[in-house]
Amino acid sequence: MASDDQAAGGAVQVLAAASPSGREELRRILGHSRWTLREAATLAGARALLDEEPCVVVICEALLADGNWRQLLDYTMELPMPPPLIVVARAADDYLWMEVLNRGGYNLLAIPIDEREVFRTVSMAWMNLRDRAGRQSAAEFGRRSAGK
Repeated sequence: MASDDQAAGGAVQVLAAASPSGREELRRILGHSRWTLREAATLAGARALLDEEPCVVVICEALLADGNWRQLLDYTMELPMPPPLIVVARAADDYLWMEVLNRGGYNLLAIPIDEREVFRTVSMAWMNLRDRAGRQSAAEFGRRSAGK
């Protein structure tokens, strides 16, 4: 399916901004999937990776060494096609879940993370981005056609 994803217009890459143990866990979970995991230990590292090449989904621990998920979400929102951002946190309560959603994040996963939930959430986030990109392309096509 990776070739279908790439044909749809982009790399099939997930960015994980997390602690060493968090990145190791995501590497273990996603290592045998269609997703290519790009890893950053810090907010600055995640920003640099996003500047180099787009990702279809971003997974971010709530707290990073030099920042937090809110700062990374704000940064992704400035990108031409913002990838869905999934927050991972030990204190994954209803308040944090609502904050993530209200600020424009995609979802919240509790630590310890469940392998099936990671796959389901990443897949749904990617489909959300793909659908959004399709709607944007259709709208742009319509505007160009109306201008002729």
